[in-house]
Amino acid sequence: MVQKIQRISMCVLLALTTACAQDSGVVSNNNKNNKSQESNNFAPGSRPPQYVLIGFDGGLDVAQWQKTRDFAQEMRSSNKNINFTYFLSGVYFITWNNRQLYAPPKKSVGASAIGFGQGRADVSSRIEHMNASFREGHEIASLGNGHFNGRENKWNQDDWSSELKQFNDLVFGSYTNNDLSPAGYTLSQNDIVGFRAPALATNSDLWPALKNAGFMYDVSTVGHKNRWPQKDNNGVWRFIVPEIEVAGTAKKTLAMDYNFYVVQSGAKPDVANREAYRKQMYDSYMNYFNSNYYGRRAPVSIGHHFALPNDGAYWDALKDFANTVCGEAEVRCLSYKEYAQFLDGLTPETLESFRKGDFEIMPRPDTLTPQAVTPDVQLALQKDQDQIVVAVAGQHAAEMKTVVSINGKPLQGQSVDLKDLRRTLPAGSKAVISAAAFNSEGLEVQRATHTLERIGTTEESFATTPQEKLSSTMAVPEAVVLMQ
Repeated sequence: MVQKIQRISMCVLLALTTACAQDSGVVSNNNKNNKSQESNNFAPGSRPPQYVLIGFDGGLDVAQWQKTRDFAQEMRSSNKNINFTYFLSGVYFITWNNRQLYAPPKKSVGASAIGFGQGRADVSSRIEHMNASFREGHEIASLGNGHFNGRENKWNQDDWSSELKQFNDLVFGSYTNNDLSPAGYTLSQNDIVGFRAPALATNSDLWPALKNAGFMYDVSTVGHKNRWPQKDNNGVWRFIVPEIEVAGTAKKTLAMDYNFYVVQSGAKPDVANREAYRKQMYDSYMNYFNSNYYGRRAPVSIGHHFALPNDGAYWDALKDFANTVCGEAEVRCLSYKEYAQFLDGLTPETLESFRKGDFEIMPRPDTLTPQAVTPDVQLALQKDQDQIVVAVAGQHAAEMKTVVSINGKPLQGQSVDLKDLRRTLPAGSKAVISAAAFNSEGLEVQRATHTLERIGTTEESFATTPQEKLSSTMAVPEAVVLMQ
């Protein structure tokens, strides 16, 4: 009886217009209409709105979660509406003592790459933030559970389906699983319609699993920044994680805080340069926005975490960016779900005209600061018998100073003598070899980093793909610090 009274009280407190499930303790304002009414205002030849989609991955740090909610409220008070999408990890809704409730595919029961909730009070707070976020108009979506790489672990369709189901079991069973007094949820399992794969690691078996679980969209596919989403054969919208230019350099990386952390400071703290990093991310995001806003209007898609690397430089850059663009004419800073609903509401003819850019492009104002010319510089390290040499190409290559280093120590020349290296370093050890190009102002504009493994043994190997390319495509392990 007490539990039932608590649940009814929650229904009354949340809103008189919400529907309270009779048997699940769920209070939901779920709109089962998957089409946006705004879509009816557009016809072939009309100019689409510029959607800006911002998601946060993980959900462990509830204090940072509160900051994102507070920021959204501040924006709304300034007539700049913004709705975030929170891609949550299911393991954060159970404590370490209850870890046996999670059985990751092809892993030991109770395993997790990112830990678990930090006690019952922590889990209870996380539930409250999820409920409040949904009530405030934000979207709750899935990042799976234990942050395992489904591609590397060769997950099949049943594995993906299990991971998706367990997310719902962990999140919507969080009161019972953690022996907490049930207070109800403001959302239901039907409201979880978006997915992002940990490390963006997908395979072909994911998509039918998403379809069968009723998902509308996925945000795990790396692609061009100006590319419009496509709906696949399973009826799932495939949204792009865009590769964008790093302002003032010849580098490219994904529009995510972790990737900038890798490119700017090697995923290591560098607080002394935090202001430079903040400005560079802001400029990069603005260049990305302007190329789409004054172009073919593909969505601007940005992903961050509940973490503050480099003393919050990336969180500050994101806030500055949102403050600048949200509220501008024809800009919609909304959730991925709202964007999927908008797309579903368009006629095929209108959507195709948008995709082709068959509409009047918004003129770029003369007062807008022109984007700086991106340096044309390509760097590569190549192994030639017992030498590793630097290859520099591009229109601006001659203007650059190139520095080669081993394990962070600069060399005098432009090549590495492997015979000397084998004599210097212990057999079986590893060396990180990099080449960096600097402009006349001393700004690093390009870098290529390779590893030499098992030096001086019969298994010695040189990684032909630079780490920068791997981090750009999210093929390197995500920094756990951003998830914990």
